[in-house]
Amino acid sequence: MTRLAWTGLSRGDAEHRLTAWPTIAVDAAASATAGDTAAQAVRLLEDGRAVLWSRHLRMRPQTGLLRAVRPDLADRVDGIAARLRHPAPSP
Repeated sequence: MTRLAWTGLSRGDAEHRLTAWPTIAVDAAASATAGDTAAQAVRLLEDGRAVLWSRHLRMRPQTGLLRAVRPDLADRVDGIAARLRHPAPSP
């Protein structure tokens, strides 16, 4: 899935690819489940979600206004964005 919408693509090209295969993460997870590998199914679903979020959060979130009001939430947003930009490798 990360290859389908790799970060080197323009936003339009990535969105076109993702809309061409809107159920790829679900289909891959269903296939893994059928093969009795539930842990792999969960990883595939998480990979699909991470692709979408990382595309959405590619640019550094603008947390300045939030930080002025709720610094704890701004820290959480920054932390989540960092994890999405650099996900942990799958075991």
